[in-house]
Parts: sequence; structure tokens; C-alpha cells
Amino acid sequence: MSDRHMRLAPCPGCARHVRIGEARLTATVHAHGEDYAVFTAAGSALLSDHDPLRHAGAAAAEGRLTAPMPGKVVGFLARVGDRVQRGQALAVMEAMKMEHTISAPHDGVVEELLYAPGDQVAEGGELLRLKTA
Repeated sequence: MSDRHMRLAPCPGCARHVRIGEARLTATVHAHGEDYAVFTAAGSALLSDHDPLRHAGAAAAEGRLTAPMPGKVVGFLARVGDRVQRGQALAVMEAMKMEHTISAPHDGVVEELLYAPGDQVAEGGELLRLKTA
């Protein structure tokens, strides 16, 4: 929902008051991770609260570092052949008017930089390759 927001507030009897945009409903909500099953008298819906930053390092465990969201590469803080340590800053991206630092998920050696500063990157785009040391 690009211009709609959902807000949940506690309600007695395990139901909740749900506000979606200007609409207000009483609903039963069952949460499972980032997914919410919402049941109302008017019907039901399955909603997802996906935060791309929460999952930014998911692919990194395989030695790949990907863009957490669409953005622009500001620069790299390591060069091909550099030995890096877990947690070391490797790249900086600009997305949603904020800078995001991409850090090494483990010790390793930078194998390849796949973009140049100023390049636009799609969400999930691989930024660099890191070989496990």
C-alpha cells in the first residue's frame, strides 16, 4: 500500500481496532513473523510487513553482499584483493535520502566489485563478492 498505512491498537476481547487509511474496522489479527492474517466482518486479508533492511544480510552469509533496497552506490571502502574482517565497512549506498553502510558478514578477501560509485542498484543487486578467508 503506497499511500495507505495500517495501524493496530489493542482492543478488549482479543479483537483490535484496525485503521487502514481512513477506514476503521474491528478485526481479529493473527501475527506470524512478518505476516498478519486480518479477519473482519467485511472479509479477511493477509498482510505483510516487509522491511528490506531487516533482511539486508540474508544473502551475505553465502559470501555475497546485496543492496537492501534500490539506491545509488556512494563508494567502496575496500578494494579487490583486500583482506577484511567481520563487521568491517565495505560499501556505502544512498537510498531513501539516507546512507547505508554494508559490512562484511565474515572474514574474507574481496574478490570483485560489481558496481562503480554513482551507479544505480536495484534491490537485491549484488554489490561485491567476498571470498571466505
